[in-house]
Amino acid sequence: LAWTLRPAPLRYLLVVALTLLALFTGFGLFLGVAVPLLLALEVVWARRHRTPREAVAPLLAGVGLAAGWALFFVGYRSASVPPELANAHPAWSDYPVFVALQFGNLFGVRGTEWGSRLAGFVALAALLVVAVCALRRWLGEPAANDTSFARTVLLLILFSVLFAVGSSVGRVLLGLEGARACRYLPLLMPAALGLHLWLAQRASPRLRVLFVLILAATCLPWRERRDARRYAKGKAAWVQAYLATGDVDKANGWAKFPIFPGGPAATRAPLQTGLDWLERNQFSFFRDRAAAGP
Repeated sequence: LAWTLRPAPLRYLLVVALTLLALFTGFGLFLGVAVPLLLALEVVWARRHRTPREAVAPLLAGVGLAAGWALFFVGYRSASVPPELANAHPAWSDYPVFVALQFGNLFGVRGTEWGSRLAGFVALAALLVVAVCALRRWLGEPAANDTSFARTVLLLILFSVLFAVGSSVGRVLLGLEGARACRYLPLLMPAALGLHLWLAQRASPRLRVLFVLILAATCLPWRERRDARRYAKGKAAWVQAYLATGDVDKANGWAKFPIFPGGPAATRAPLQTGLDWLERNQFSFFRDRAAAGP
């Protein structure tokens, strides 16, 4: 909403402040990638439709975000990746499929078979088309009220797409089933909101009604809550079992909740290696155990 404010100084001040806060909130850091891109486009738009002087404010905002990124890396702790994980290379075709499956899951399409993949690619293509349309309207329209709408839609879609791409790089090794994780949905929902806003403003009434019906038919909240409860309970049980045994197979059996059951066999050794690495560095649930003490 900060992007819709008319006074430029207040708009950029809030944009920078909110982006800096998001930068330190885990996956919110993708906003720190999307916003500088929009600020660069703001500079292009100001120079094209206004005066070079009006490009100063987004430039200063970009400098502020650069300083925020520098602060982010102060004291940043980086550990070397285990060779088994660094040398594991999934097929390149798995990355776009993983991204598409996330957006298919966003609209209620489960599974990893060809039908789910096709639905995911259709959803991703629709989002990218809307993003391009918003970009063209933004850069080609000198009216301030029109640009505020277009850049808001573009930011919502861009954030979710950047997150989906980033998560595929880190998670595709564990199998395409990982794209169905319910914890990804809140970070993909901005794209659905951007699509809804664009359709509400630009599409015909019939197309808007069709989109609402699709959302109502696919995004059943009680189903998501059921899956989330099952996942949270199973994962908590698995963590306790693994902390007690130190063995993936035993933890899978004790908790009756196998981790990444759909992943390829080649991921089993990297999974154990990754867990050993997390334990050595006291990351993830091993950090909680260390804090609790003996």
